[in-house]
Amino acid sequence: MRNQTRKAEREAKAAAERAEREAKAAAERAEIDAELATRGVVLGAALFERTDPTLETAQIGFVDKTAGSMLQFPVLLLYPEFGQTDFIQVFGELDTFGSHLTELYPPTGAPLPWDSTNSYVFSTLAIYAMPCMTPPLDEAEAKVFHKPVARGIKPVRLDMSTTLLQAITLPGYVMPQLPAFHVMVAGS
Repeated sequence: MRNQTRKAEREAKAAAERAEREAKAAAERAEIDAELATRGVVLGAALFERTDPTLETAQIGFVDKTAGSMLQFPVLLLYPEFGQTDFIQVFGELDTFGSHLTELYPPTGAPLPWDSTNSYVFSTLAIYAMPCMTPPLDEAEAKVFHKPVARGIKPVRLDMSTTLLQAITLPGYVMPQLPAFHVMVAGS
């Protein structure tokens, strides 16, 4: 009987801790959603299934809540010509694409294994935001998304000095769970 009581107490404590964690996560998610809405970010469905454990845990979060409401995002860079991706786990909303791409493509870096022509070097890169890649989660926004005008929006070439916040608030850009941008060689 005593073992059953202890087991019940442990299970109750574990359930209470789990409920507390879930409530805390839901409150933080609501805070983040409010911050995204304040910035004018339109949220959309996921583009990819998160099967990789690194992607599974990647979430939008606050950089440092004590210093303000600055957000950081996980970001996917897609290389459609080669079917490759780069995953940036922490991309601050005020970080520029150039600052991250110079880390991925340093001037004296070795060519990428999939880039047999060594054409993917920082000075030749072009990055694009693809508006309307995914439908918005909000029903009212989704109705507008399906109108012919929304479908006519073209990819937007981003300058290397463009911040992530500028990119995810472009007209027509619907941010998937993992913001994604296309990287190509300029003129290809």
